Amino acid sequence: MDGVALSLRDAWTLHVAMSAAERNPDGHPLVLALWRMWCPVAAWWWRAGVRPSKDAYRPHPIIRAVEDYARDPKKKLRDYLKDYGLEKLLDDVRKYIEEVRTARQRLPHVPAPESLPTFPGGKIPLDRRFGIQRELEAIGREKGFLEYVRTWAFLIEDWRAGLPFPRPRLRLLDAVVSGRGVSRPLRLSVWAWTNPGSGEPWALFLPSSSPAHRGLWHLVQSAGKRPWPYMPQVWQGDEKGRVHPGSTSVPPETLFAWMLRLGREAGRWDRPPAPLGILQSESRCRACPFRHTCFVDLKHPWKPAPQLEPEEI
Repeated sequence: MDGVALSLRDAWTLHVAMSAAERNPDGHPLVLALWRMWCPVAAWWWRAGVRPSKDAYRPHPIIRAVEDYARDPKKKLRDYLKDYGLEKLLDDVRKYIEEVRTARQRLPHVPAPESLPTFPGGKIPLDRRFGIQRELEAIGREKGFLEYVRTWAFLIEDWRAGLPFPRPRLRLLDAVVSGRGVSRPLRLSVWAWTNPGSGEPWALFLPSSSPAHRGLWHLVQSAGKRPWPYMPQVWQGDEKGRVHPGSTSVPPETLFAWMLRLGREAGRWDRPPAPLGILQSESRCRACPFRHTCFVDLKHPWKPAPQLEPEEI
């Protein structure tokens, strides 16, 4: 299952849960809440001691590209393509970038015209894929590979151009979230647009996401010994390269308390709830890193999880 088959919003929900599960101790109620937002039965498995399979998890190409870009400022796109065993496609990458640039010049008022169904480019000849099928599969096949390249070459710069900060740099920062009712802060890795002089964040960044994630990001603080001198803004970006403030209509502290209640409720379940793949879309089950543990039997008397409140979260 390639990560691009999930919507970016769903893929981000899974990515945050995966990252939090790696960084926080067993039983943390906010990690349970994050898994429950992905799928209630995933929270059940994580509470039972099962750990998500990294081999079964394939990040959405946009998320993978931003993580790679922000992790090491010295590495370039070609370096990561070599790491992924895809350096054979460097000429195809250059051709695709030129095709996108031409499309944008012809349609300057259309956001990301390369994502339109009428875009004529973005094809990798079959003979060029010979011998690297496994590597392409791991990054999301041809579609995922080109989305990864597009993020590096265009999307990140589109987002940067829409921000009200001078020459911000995109970086990965270690952060924590704490609040009333939690004895141990939630540890996270966050995307941040930073001041190139001090390295301190002007804004935290995430894809278009649920109000719960945006509320959580409004409570993020530095994980280092020295706190950030001010609370950074929260901005969001979409697949078209547009950016907008990540505001919420509900106070972040209220959303934090709601997530804490979600996690504590999941910690008291006496039987597994129904997987969302059965109730909504089977793509969730195919993309889930618990899928080899969670055998989905349609005859099993699954118990639906309590409805999330508010519904839009």
